[in-house]
Amino acid sequence: MMVTGWMAQAQPKVTSAYNANKEGKYEDAKQYIDEAMTDPKATEKEKYWRYRGDIYANLGMNSSENDKILSMFQESLNSYEKCIEKKTDYSEDICEMLFKMFGFCEKKYIELYESKDFCKAIPFTSSCLEIVEINEKLGLKSDISQTITGGKKSVDDNLNSFENMCISQRISSLIDEKKSEDALKLIEQEKLKNPNNVELLSYESDIFLSLGQFENASKSLEALVKTSPENAIYHYFLGNLYQKIDEGPNDALNLKRSLTKGDSERKIDSLATKYEVKLTKTESGLVYQYGDKSLTLLIQNGKLTDFKSQNLDIPIFSTRALDEYITCIRLDSLHYDSNYNLGAQYYNRAQEQSLNCNAIPPRETAKFDLCKSEMKALYLESAKHFKVCFEKDKNDLSLKKILKETYLKGGDREKSSLYN
Repeated sequence: MMVTGWMAQAQPKVTSAYNANKEGKYEDAKQYIDEAMTDPKATEKEKYWRYRGDIYANLGMNSSENDKILSMFQESLNSYEKCIEKKTDYSEDICEMLFKMFGFCEKKYIELYESKDFCKAIPFTSSCLEIVEINEKLGLKSDISQTITGGKKSVDDNLNSFENMCISQRISSLIDEKKSEDALKLIEQEKLKNPNNVELLSYESDIFLSLGQFENASKSLEALVKTSPENAIYHYFLGNLYQKIDEGPNDALNLKRSLTKGDSERKIDSLATKYEVKLTKTESGLVYQYGDKSLTLLIQNGKLTDFKSQNLDIPIFSTRALDEYITCIRLDSLHYDSNYNLGAQYYNRAQEQSLNCNAIPPRETAKFDLCKSEMKALYLESAKHFKVCFEKDKNDLSLKKILKETYLKGGDREKSSLYN
């Protein structure tokens, strides 16, 4: 009897594919089944799609190459889906193979997670979810089927974590490679999906700070504070940044005090870098400008010949920095740095108030007394915060000295004597 048509061409190849798969010769089995499935009539057979799914699944599970595993599994799932579309009687068999594939992918993404290859772990979690989807199409209620379906939530959670860790890893790598602009572009992309992501905002503020873009950094930190208002450390960082922005002219004042006529441009550049003062080159010399405050350095033949300043000697205090430090301390009363910075702020204000008091005419005694009272209150407020710091480090002699002085200037001799 002569066999003609598609059966003469396809069926022997399917049989060869089945036998090769059984013998563990998966590459041969793949070649046979793919040749068989080029016949349009062979594609109508659910059994053949099931065989193809099994072969590609075995190819994936016997490979050590991630890309090959994923591509083989994708072909396997496509084949099983074709089989299911034809109202298959092989549901139980397919389910058993899906269970093996799910376990394989799960083990793979755990290994990649443990080796910190978060980006490479993502496709395997996605593959697990595709396996769950195909399993649900089978409509089985068996224990194996329920086990696959039951793993979905865990995979979903892992996928979300891996995606976040992958993005963090990519941003961190770009920062290490000094590719700040590329890192900011990636952050901006990801923020479209999740504008309140704490890690993205943290990275963004750090990059802006490293670039000296303090206003942009403050916007990122403001968003962080808004997203996590109960996180004390964010308020502290924002307070520091506000202080940096608002007290910028104080840095210029420090620069001015460090300069002497005859200094070289190289020395000026070094001091400007030290105090983080941005100088702009103009026809009149090197200029720093901040509102109505300015510093102009006159240069001739590469040497400083003179300098002029306007309103630079008037101290600036950042009220918004103060507010952030106060909020930080409200959330964490023992936060060392916020207490120290707040103590310094009140101390400086007390010093300024002392100058104001000394400028009051002797005949205005009531005004002078009120001024002195406010000054003492500022010193005592300063001492309150320095005391928190000293309690955490009682070997700090400089803090001990500050406490003695602030309590004395605040009018509390008894407490001042405790710090002899």
